[in-house]
Amino acid sequence: MSSIKSLEQLINHFEDEPDSRRAEILKDTKIPLEEFTKFTSWKDGDYTRNCIVRTKSFEFILLCWDLNACTPIHGHDDKDCWVYQIDGELTEKILLESDQGFELKDTNTIQKGMVSYMHDKMGYHALENKSYSRAMSLHIYAEPIDKCKVYCEDTRKFKTLEMSYDCDYSS
Repeated sequence: MSSIKSLEQLINHFEDEPDSRRAEILKDTKIPLEEFTKFTSWKDGDYTRNCIVRTKSFEFILLCWDLNACTPIHGHDDKDCWVYQIDGELTEKILLESDQGFELKDTNTIQKGMVSYMHDKMGYHALENKSYSRAMSLHIYAEPIDKCKVYCEDTRKFKTLEMSYDCDYSS
């Protein structure tokens, strides 16, 4: 397979290939930043979720990260989640639930062009833009995620949240 150089190619490959090949497809992706700019929206001090495409079998969501923006600890409703880093870098913490709350299993730095994978069977994760500039990452879920478990720091318990988009370009 030759390198994927456009968002349209990536979407077509995800439609045509089985789940088992999706990580391989993403690792062979070299899409220029300009392909994503029409899907961006920004929020000061936070991140935005911008849906690019949504089908029955997957969704592509562009996350636009301001400086120091971070997600809470969360799961993925037992769905596959790939993160393709488009620009900037993110720090990913993978955590396991324990009697004391959480145990840090691993910390990764996801840099431009890198791919990360997460599934609830691996634990939970949190992402943060610790770099000195804004960042963009493409999150691909096989199947779309309508709800997920999110850890609430105030109550020290998980709650289920309905997922939403800041912008929806999939229509």
